[in-house]
Amino acid sequence: MALGVVAGLALAGAKPVTYSSATTLLVNQIPGNPYTPDSNSSDTLAMLQTEAVAVTSQDVLQKVEANVGSAVTAVGLRQNTSVAVPPNTQALQISYTSKNSQLSTQVVNSIATAYLAARQAQATAIISSQVANLTTQLTSARTALKRANVTHDPNASSIRASIIDLQSRIATARAQPTNPGQVLTPGSVPSGSPTSHLVIFAIAGLILGTLVGLAAAAWRERRKDLVRSIDDLDEYPLGAPVTAVNGKELDNRSLRQLRMRLSPQTDSQVVALVGTLPGESLRFGVLLGSSFVGGDTAVALIDGTGTDPGHHDPLGFDDKPGLAESLIADTPPTCYTVEKNFDYLPAGQDPDSASEYLVDPYARAILKGVADDHDLTMIACMPLETIEGEALARSAGGVVLLVQLNKTTHHAFSLTLRTLKSQGFALLGVFVLPIKL
Repeated sequence: MALGVVAGLALAGAKPVTYSSATTLLVNQIPGNPYTPDSNSSDTLAMLQTEAVAVTSQDVLQKVEANVGSAVTAVGLRQNTSVAVPPNTQALQISYTSKNSQLSTQVVNSIATAYLAARQAQATAIISSQVANLTTQLTSARTALKRANVTHDPNASSIRASIIDLQSRIATARAQPTNPGQVLTPGSVPSGSPTSHLVIFAIAGLILGTLVGLAAAAWRERRKDLVRSIDDLDEYPLGAPVTAVNGKELDNRSLRQLRMRLSPQTDSQVVALVGTLPGESLRFGVLLGSSFVGGDTAVALIDGTGTDPGHHDPLGFDDKPGLAESLIADTPPTCYTVEKNFDYLPAGQDPDSASEYLVDPYARAILKGVADDHDLTMIACMPLETIEGEALARSAGGVVLLVQLNKTTHHAFSLTLRTLKSQGFALLGVFVLPIKL
């Protein structure tokens, strides 16, 4: 709390007083600019937003710097200038913030003037270029007509028509609008003068310091708080069954729960295994695959954790081609038989180079090809916070979350749940694992 008071007092004394002045411009459609006569209702907003970016272009700000003088620089102007497009308008609102109230008004008006002048100059240059090009064509056509009249060329009539068309296009080009727009509300000196209130800042600092201290303490404690039993998950609104894995393999009850959960939820029979610890999903996938051996279910496990730092294949297929090679070479995947009813597609020899292909449609085709040959296909994924984990999980019908007792923190589990919800993944279930897999 004392630190908060000190911070508040320091902020009160150190925070400079600033002034902001704003002006509003009406933007007309003219040739040679982002907001052109060719713009239509579907892209008007995008065009105006592009114009908003052009307000702080180098050419405009250099003119402002020359007009205002040494009090500003192009870099400082860009940092302190903001441009907005008010909804349902063809207007721009330009604001400039400065420690000097007079300077803020001078600069914002200068920006508006320089921007409109730059738009008009660009439109005029484009029209002049169009007219010059058409005039050159017209001169050539007239020369060709004279030659055709002398030689009685039958093409003379078509040349005359071309000349008339060129004259019409020149007139149309010259008639294009060049008015860039106008200032609707010029910038004015900000009324009043903000003052620093030491007492207010001190009180705010006290409150802020208290809240920050409490939040930091709670956050730090939460990060250290481990999930120690299956009952610890009762506080979470999971909406999916929680299953405890006792020992080194899944018992019949656990297997039955998994099959019952998967059957009505996903037609593809592809499930993503997601943990919060390195290698956790792959080790559990191996355990789960081995547990299905005794039944009639054909299971496949795909290692999607190849880019995880310190990656290790517990089945010893590190040197075999796998998912990476299928993605890079656009070839059908090769699954290796581990046990009866248990096939395995390893990460491959170069998963880093193949990771960018995980978002391609062919990646889904590879997974579908594996799934078509098996009753259940499991993808061992990296955490959902990683792009690889998200990409592979999106190829599955749903996600099974893994919690390892006395190792998974409440903080990491909460973060995974929030990511799961924000990315729209279906949660099929939660497996609570023993301390060691």
